[in-house]
Amino acid sequence: MKTICIFTQSPLVAAPRVVKEANVYAQTGHRVIVYSLWYDAQILEKDRKLLHKSISYKAGVDLLNYGGFISKYIRVKRKLARLFVKHTGVSTVAALGYDFTSYLEKLLVEDADLYIGHEEMSMALCRALITKGKIVAFDFEDWHSKDLLPQDRLYRPIRLLENLEYFLLTKAKYTYTTSKALANSMANNYDAISPKVVYNSFLSSDRKTIDQLSKDRLHHTKPSLYWFSQVISEGRGLELLCEALHLTTTPLELHLRGRILETYHKKLKSLLPSHVSLHIHEVVPAQELISRIAEHDIGIAFEETTPESRDYTITNKVFHYLQAGIAILATNTKGQAEIKALAPEAVCLMDRDPQHIAATIEMLLTQPQKLKDMKAASWQAGQEIFAFENEALKLNEFVDAI
Repeated sequence: MKTICIFTQSPLVAAPRVVKEANVYAQTGHRVIVYSLWYDAQILEKDRKLLHKSISYKAGVDLLNYGGFISKYIRVKRKLARLFVKHTGVSTVAALGYDFTSYLEKLLVEDADLYIGHEEMSMALCRALITKGKIVAFDFEDWHSKDLLPQDRLYRPIRLLENLEYFLLTKAKYTYTTSKALANSMANNYDAISPKVVYNSFLSSDRKTIDQLSKDRLHHTKPSLYWFSQVISEGRGLELLCEALHLTTTPLELHLRGRILETYHKKLKSLLPSHVSLHIHEVVPAQELISRIAEHDIGIAFEETTPESRDYTITNKVFHYLQAGIAILATNTKGQAEIKALAPEAVCLMDRDPQHIAATIEMLLTQPQKLKDMKAASWQAGQEIFAFENEALKLNEFVDAI
């Protein structure tokens, strides 16, 4: 068995791929060490509960237990580095995250058989580990150099990110990412070997936890549309959905889950027609989410094609919809087209055209058998094609090949 060191600069509650990967290797019998960002005691406690009991969980950056001055210094250093990028165009590792030098020293102490990095700062850490002769893999959870909107990219060390991406694609033992669309595009862009693909799906066995309760829906005689995220806000496709629903006539419920400002709640109400009732729900624990999704009929995944990275990725919500077995209404991004190709009967794919979206919704709501068939296809795809049990086999194959 091998010693595997996995590292990120997010808390684990915001890093599901890290958690799933670490648990797969621990359950296989490997010695697993996980490093992340510690900054909040309550979040740290939640992090610990996510990991297999045999995993050693350590702080790569400890903003929680460092002295107040040191924590403030680390935060300010990153902020200043980002401003430096904006105003000078000069890229620095400090702009990627926190406390690079100290983090690297901690990783080197582990002398692991395999190091696996996640997120931007970890790309720089991986490069340093490789130059010191370590065996390294990297998970491109996103195309980091092509992520974020223009106003946010001003603070990003784009040239550095591009250099790191090329270095890892050509020098790491192996790389992997979230979709074939993203893997192929990165390989073509850098003239490199295509990363392997590990879908960000969920265990089919988790379906045993579905509680069969109805906590969201009020009237099961009305069809129900569902969307969720941590935050309900503008720029997430909801305005497009509201515009399309004005062109429908069938009474229905629209359920949204996430934190929302009262001002935006009022705006959504004003955008919806009278035959659509809006219901806002608070975020639920991860173990309950699949039960709440399973109450509904159609999951909404209206993703953008910009920034470029968004066109290639497949969001967690799509895999949650498949896991819960509900029909999927999705915009035509390259990532979501990949899901459509693999589970054609579970997904309605469309352009960002309100009339087309409205016609599709009306078709599904007035043809109960069609909707029933889509839900059955979604359930089957989540059980067979996209079950994380399949992705776990891939992860083990990667390590076994070293």
